[in-house]
Amino acid sequence: MWLDRWMQRLAILATVGFILLPHVSKAAESAEGFSFAALKAAGTGYPAQLEEVAADDGSKLVYRLYAPRNPLAVLIFYHGSGSHGAAGYQHLARALSEQQIAVITPDIRGHGDSEGNRGAAPKTATVFDDVSNMIEVAQQRFADLPVYLGGHDSGAGLALNYQSYPQREVVDGLVLLAPDMGPFYDTRRAKGPVFSKIDTSRLLVNLLTAGKAMGTALGSSFAYPAELYMKDSKLISGHTMNMTAAVTPRKPKDQLAELTMPVGVWVGAEDEMIDPAKLTDLVRSAARLRTVATVPAETHFSLQLRAADAIGPWIREQALASK
Repeated sequence: MWLDRWMQRLAILATVGFILLPHVSKAAESAEGFSFAALKAAGTGYPAQLEEVAADDGSKLVYRLYAPRNPLAVLIFYHGSGSHGAAGYQHLARALSEQQIAVITPDIRGHGDSEGNRGAAPKTATVFDDVSNMIEVAQQRFADLPVYLGGHDSGAGLALNYQSYPQREVVDGLVLLAPDMGPFYDTRRAKGPVFSKIDTSRLLVNLLTAGKAMGTALGSSFAYPAELYMKDSKLISGHTMNMTAAVTPRKPKDQLAELTMPVGVWVGAEDEMIDPAKLTDLVRSAARLRTVATVPAETHFSLQLRAADAIGPWIREQALASK
């Protein structure tokens, strides 16, 4: 009987995979069209010193802390696909710290200076446990302050997925910046470029087997231009399926609808990949205590340089209201 059920599941997967193959093929088309000019012009800035915390499996995880005097709140903010905490996010963190918001920018395991095979995770749940460890760091270092969790691009996907993790730590709100909602809900611009190319068929196999299948297979690849890889050797070109599953929302609309905390979502009006109208409709139709706004003139990557002007007042308002 177990074998029959397994064969039925495989048949469903094969059918779904066949249906989705055209979608995956389109996602593999040219990924040109993203602008990195603003990040290049901003320079390296002043990343904070690296600090360390041990993961549950003993791996060294690193993070940077931007702590102002007399902070009102703390934000744990995760980088996007294949990136790390000092790849432009130091500008956002420093701008927020000037608004009395402490910011922690971790390097996800297998990224930046954190230990682990590049772009990989032993299990999807391991990545969520790492998030729990960072929340505990924030709670220990900033006792009695509200803690917000957020991220940019797939880092926002990780923050949203974490809220579906049964062993999650409680946070006071989510900050989602140009969130990549993945292939299971369409928020993409029509004919827009694709930055993260996900093998949807493999992802479905991984999810339907609770991570037991395809975990170490290539799950996604990223379209950083060659010059950026040469300039920043810590950028990585892809994720395994376990890591892809950790940062890709499974059912974005349902996940947003289940949230009982405040949610702030911002996207650039000129985002090359995300359609602001589609994203706004999703958030307004699903999340309850939500703020969703389009930032004029900003692209997918320039947004991280300008978003503090929107995120800062929002967190301050939420933090003061919670006192």
